[in-house]
Amino acid sequence: MAKKHPRQNPQPLKPKPSPATPPATTKPPIGNWLPKLLWPVFILYALLVIYGMTNHEPWRDEAQSWLVVKNLDLAGLFKKLPSEGHPPTWYLILFPFAKLGAPYVIQNILSAAFMIAGIYLLLFRSKLPILLKLILPFTYLFLFEYALVGRSYCVLVFLMSAILTLYPQRFEKPWLFALCVVAMFNTHMLIFSFCFTLACIYLLDAVQQKKINTSIIAAFAFMVIGGLYLIPYMGSSKVTGAFHPYLQDHFGIIKRTLALGLLAGNNGDLAIILLGLMCITLATRTKPFLLLTGGLAAVVYIIGYIFPGDIRHGGVAFIIIAGVYGLYDFYQEDSWNIIPAGKFIIAKYSYLLFALMAVLQIKPAIENYLLDNEQIYSDSQNAASYIKEHHLENNIIVGQSAWATSALLPYLQDHKELYYVECQRFGSYYVFDTCFTKGNWGNTADSYVDIAYNNFKSKTDKLLFVFNSPLSPVWANRMDLLYSTQEQPIKQDEIYFIYTFKNPSH
Repeated sequence: MAKKHPRQNPQPLKPKPSPATPPATTKPPIGNWLPKLLWPVFILYALLVIYGMTNHEPWRDEAQSWLVVKNLDLAGLFKKLPSEGHPPTWYLILFPFAKLGAPYVIQNILSAAFMIAGIYLLLFRSKLPILLKLILPFTYLFLFEYALVGRSYCVLVFLMSAILTLYPQRFEKPWLFALCVVAMFNTHMLIFSFCFTLACIYLLDAVQQKKINTSIIAAFAFMVIGGLYLIPYMGSSKVTGAFHPYLQDHFGIIKRTLALGLLAGNNGDLAIILLGLMCITLATRTKPFLLLTGGLAAVVYIIGYIFPGDIRHGGVAFIIIAGVYGLYDFYQEDSWNIIPAGKFIIAKYSYLLFALMAVLQIKPAIENYLLDNEQIYSDSQNAASYIKEHHLENNIIVGQSAWATSALLPYLQDHKELYYVECQRFGSYYVFDTCFTKGNWGNTADSYVDIAYNNFKSKTDKLLFVFNSPLSPVWANRMDLLYSTQEQPIKQDEIYFIYTFKNPSH
């Protein structure tokens, strides 16, 4: 009998290999390519800031902060700051450099360094929407005003970026987070209410997420105490009374300053409309909404009722908005959200309103950046160089307007004093006191020659007048014009005319 073989299951036929064909390619969404642009954007930004910084001539506001830290000890500095209208962070940063004999340019190097570091954190460590990351570095405020002009605003941008970076770990690193908030509190009074609101939200989040502990409570107390002391401290100065005559049209001033700060332009209606729409769309996320409205409270109050402000002051509102959108995604599913985001789909694209503000700043940014490279910002350095080269530093230098003449002092010998003729006193920096609030600084150059002549009759041969406007023919005929600004600077009142008497005895 033939042996039966076990039945075998037929093996599936292997498909014949087909000729090699290239795999189908699908173009990735455009958004997937955008993150690859971050490094080129950062490198370009850093190079532009460094180059622009080397071509910038500081003006009197930059000189004032440097002169204050150069000529005062710590006790004198803290006594002086309320009349400056600024808390101490920026001055404490400058203090060791000034005391160790660093050159004046270090102030602008620090400003550029803070901005470059801040932009790095915004681009690579924050949760800002990618579109904002690509636009913000080239706005007027971030490319020009805060990066090239050596003022405290560069620290605001850096600290805001640091807070956005630390935010996911704010409960694991409560003291580092609190230190950043306190440092920001103490950088500018315009950011005061933003910092206070942020501290309150920090505590609410800790309670809500059941992360409350001794360290969290202590960090919150540090933030509050480190900020609220500024109310009596900064309020001790009466210098703001000088601006009351200019603060009659409160809403008009607020609208103008916000237009400058948010759009780098004069369209106040558009600025208010965009800000209003932003508040409406942010209403779906309660805490970012509170952070925006709470943060803007100090900005609106101060520029409308204390000090009329300019583009750099209104720009603090721009920094606040950047911070709000950097924290926006942290509160997507927050139980405090009054309106569910799904019911209000436009909220998802709220950041586009801010993107529009940023885009509108790009043209002024390019124009001002190029202008600062082509034209002098202030003629103070050239005027000071003339005085040094002609061995006139030891003369009695009489200034008008004296704070504009102060812009020369960082280039002259250490602790050199001007004769502030409107106040009839010597000083190595400008003092904002009752002399300032009474408007004595508004007198004509001719009247200052009269005062100086009468006060220094025995030393008229040592008088050197540094004015920001030419003398009238009555006095000009009795004076030798030694120097006059040849190129109109961007800061138009920082032109200089340097005079001495032709015949000092008469």
